[in-house]
Amino acid sequence: MGSISIVTKSRFHGLISLKGQFVLDIFTHPMHPEAVGGRVMSKFRTLIRWTGFWIFWILLTVGGLVVDKVLFRGSGVTPRVISGLEYLLGSGATGQKLIEVFAAAILGIIDGIILGAFQWPALRNRLDKAYLWIPATALGTGLSLTIFWAILAFGEVDQYASEDLTDLVFELGIIDSFIGGVILGLAQWLVLRPRVLAAGLWVLTSMVAMVSGWLVRWFVSPALAMFVIGAVSGLGMTILLAASELPQESENSISS
Repeated sequence: MGSISIVTKSRFHGLISLKGQFVLDIFTHPMHPEAVGGRVMSKFRTLIRWTGFWIFWILLTVGGLVVDKVLFRGSGVTPRVISGLEYLLGSGATGQKLIEVFAAAILGIIDGIILGAFQWPALRNRLDKAYLWIPATALGTGLSLTIFWAILAFGEVDQYASEDLTDLVFELGIIDSFIGGVILGLAQWLVLRPRVLAAGLWVLTSMVAMVSGWLVRWFVSPALAMFVIGAVSGLGMTILLAASELPQESENSISS
């Protein structure tokens, strides 16, 4: 009988070990209603916090785009930049094409500084060296506009596009937004990579945001397009940052 009881006990303990820590916790740490309510409230507060971040990102992004497109670009700065470059580089067919590319680079860098400066407050407490977001955004927008205008100036894109002018503008907008989203996402990825899990997904998020913004701008309105860019990019940033905080929260809960 003693040997049978020993075998029974060993099988019981073996069963517990096979079930793992979860079964052991059921016997030793039963779940109380207060604990369930605490977890629900904790998840609810987390949801509210990240929803607030998403809304904050949208407001900052829309604000940066309004300042850039309406106040900066709308002030007539583009002709002045081109005039200054014409004075420095001279005229001529090739010279004019270079002027267009250089002007796009300069204006793109300023675009990125404005947008990055507006988005920086949302990231300054969540990323190490978040101030790098501003030059990264400037690099991305400047480089993307340089590439796009170089394609326009030297690639003779019109030979391969539709003969209809409206279709041509739409197609160029798709190309511009795609290039802009990918290059901007890559530049900003350099800042996100040390801190954010799966930071490479930001490149895809940036591209989707820009292309979606162009489609909404074309079919609906430019004002709504700014909101869409902020909402799509903000949703992606919220998911990436929230997912990156989960391992830290798990470690804190284990240590406590």
